[in-house]
Amino acid sequence: MPGTFRYPTPTRVLPPQPSLEQLRKQAKDLLEDYRRDQPAAVAEVQRFERTPDPASFALHDAQRVLARAYGYESWTKL
Repeated sequence: MPGTFRYPTPTRVLPPQPSLEQLRKQAKDLLEDYRRDQPAAVAEVQRFERTPDPASFALHDAQRVLARAYGYESWTKL
């Protein structure tokens, strides 16, 4: 179950039996799209990351954003 933390309302819904491999791919895709300045990725990162820095944004940052988009505080908790 999602933790109790103060971030915006989740924007993604996990399937009944989520695949860790698929979640990893989503994080990689989010990172690539953010680096390409894709509007949807930029908006999602800005929504869930306090002070995103495009110059240093890395996979662990994309994983954290993805976890928060699913309603979890961190990738580990996801």
